[in-house]
Amino acid sequence: LPDWSERDVSAQAVAQQLDQLAARLADVVRIKRHIMERLRPPALSSLGLQASLGILCNDAARALGVPVELQAEPLPLSADAELTMYRFVQEALENIRRHARATRVDVRLQRDGDHAQALVQDDGSGFEPLDAAQASGGHGLAELQLRVETLDGTMAIESSAGRGTRLRVRLPLQDGVETPAPLPIASLPSARMPTAGASSAGSSSAQQRQ
Repeated sequence: LPDWSERDVSAQAVAQQLDQLAARLADVVRIKRHIMERLRPPALSSLGLQASLGILCNDAARALGVPVELQAEPLPLSADAELTMYRFVQEALENIRRHARATRVDVRLQRDGDHAQALVQDDGSGFEPLDAAQASGGHGLAELQLRVETLDGTMAIESSAGRGTRLRVRLPLQDGVETPAPLPIASLPSARMPTAGASSAGSSSAQQRQ
């Protein structure tokens, strides 16, 4: 007669090995996801946040076929905060492309007291804030909110059906971080990136020098 006890032990060993393998694969997936989230886009590392947002807005304007206006101040932000602001604008613009049917989009990065504030606003179809997870593909805005909260920031969604959407993120400014040099003139045609504290006269003279 066959020794069923040995077969049972063998089956249990195989099941344990499969469970261990599944756990290891899950760990690999989590590590890979973490690495991908932490990777900085090359433009962000080489050009800075202002120019990187300009590239995002230009790409979005071409994809949407509508104006995407950017106003961004140079602000002292940690590397993690810069990446979070970049990902926030990227996710917001992608949501607009997929869902909003907007005719105009405005993007702002500005100082708000001792915080940096990023705003993305459109005049599209809007959605109920409780449906934010669905509107972002199920996880985009939810993951961003977690990232923002880990940096002691806040994220807010103002929207209603048929009345457009306004997304806002506030992150603390970083003491001891040098404020990036301002961009005197936006080199990207659909992005307007004023320097911090620049006067209208300064802007006019800069345009005359082009």
